[in-house]
Amino acid sequence: MKPLRKHQMANAFLLEILLDILLFAILLIVILNLFIKAHRLTNQTEQLHQAVSICADIADMYQSSDGQMDAIQEHYPNCNLSDAQSIIYLSDDFTEASRDEHKYKVVVSQVDASALAFSGSAIEIECFDADNHSIYKLRACHYNAKEVAYVF
Repeated sequence: MKPLRKHQMANAFLLEILLDILLFAILLIVILNLFIKAHRLTNQTEQLHQAVSICADIADMYQSSDGQMDAIQEHYPNCNLSDAQSIIYLSDDFTEASRDEHKYKVVVSQVDASALAFSGSAIEIECFDADNHSIYKLRACHYNAKEVAYVF
């Protein structure tokens, strides 16, 4: 009877070890999924931060240049500038890149003056990733000052 009891104890010990390994494997899978998700969210947050920064810089350039798209051309000399649209190609670290090597692009479009409820001009700035998914969109406006004649 004693040898049978030792055999049962060895089986119970082996079963306990197998269950512990299974539990650790399940916990490892859960923790790895959390790390992967956290890494992905970190990359998306960094991408959004850079896109917001670039779009805000372009908006500041536009507003400080009295609503002229030429200021954007001066800061980004390799951008494709047309009458109503400008495309700026950016590398993975959000510096200016060529059209063939870009990972991101910023499209700056002139807003039709008839769609505005004020006297001035506006542009829409939108940042896209390599798959043409929009990351961030911003509208910048420049108001034309009206002259008031004072009568004394």
